[in-house]
Amino acid sequence: MSVTIAAITYRSLLAIREFRVLFVNRCVVVISVAASGLALATITYQATRSAVLSGLSLFGGPLVSLAVSQLLLASSDRVRPRTGLMCQMGAALVCDALQLVPGLPWQARFGLLTIPYAAYAMFSGTRWVLVREIVPAGSYILARSLMNLADGGMQVVGYGVGGLALLWLSPRGLFAVAAVADLVSAASVGFGLRDRPARAARTADANGSGGLVRRTTAVNRRLLCSPVTRPCTSRSGCRMGSWSAASRCSSRTRARRPRATARWPAGCSRRPPRA
Repeated sequence: MSVTIAAITYRSLLAIREFRVLFVNRCVVVISVAASGLALATITYQATRSAVLSGLSLFGGPLVSLAVSQLLLASSDRVRPRTGLMCQMGAALVCDALQLVPGLPWQARFGLLTIPYAAYAMFSGTRWVLVREIVPAGSYILARSLMNLADGGMQVVGYGVGGLALLWLSPRGLFAVAAVADLVSAASVGFGLRDRPARAARTADANGSGGLVRRTTAVNRRLLCSPVTRPCTSRSGCRMGSWSAASRCSSRTRARRPRATARWPAGCSRRPPRA
């Protein structure tokens, strides 16, 4: 009987083709988010001279994700993982392309901002379900850590390079960069990942559990009632992250939650130590 050896280094993780596709895809997605956010904030400030509205246009998207994830996060279980990621990339691509329309009012641009973040929230668990299935057993925490490094590092690069690019490009030019990045990310998912069935089709846990909203709220309620996950979800919720059950994964860029779940088994009353 063959035994799959857990990856023990970042290099060994990146040697896995599908994980490498997810890693590059995440880097490109963060660059797209940074470019489109900077472009929208610049246009909003030029139109309104309001620092508050400009800040909301730049960093208000996670608020949309937080609200939507309370009702529709179970979509990650009911849609094929590759399809869910394609929906995320497609929503961002369409919205960034529409932002290129000249003369579009800033209010309409603000409305377009909500669409990709709603899609990100609906399928935010999809990426982590794929990571858990792609990497060898026992390597999830290391893989999650590497994806977190990609998130943080590319945010710094994206906002820094995007800010410098505004010296030479117009905001519409930045939207064009974001649209190209969305297209690249969608292509990487479509051609680089194997199609897999939805999680609900493989487990009995999600089959008879009611509607989408009911399923999502039920899992959120279990998280808040659990002495194991409540400290983690409450801290992450304050940071505008998304929620996750131990059986699924959240989209928040922290490896703390899977560590806590692995350290304290379900039903354990001891709280994870504070960071």
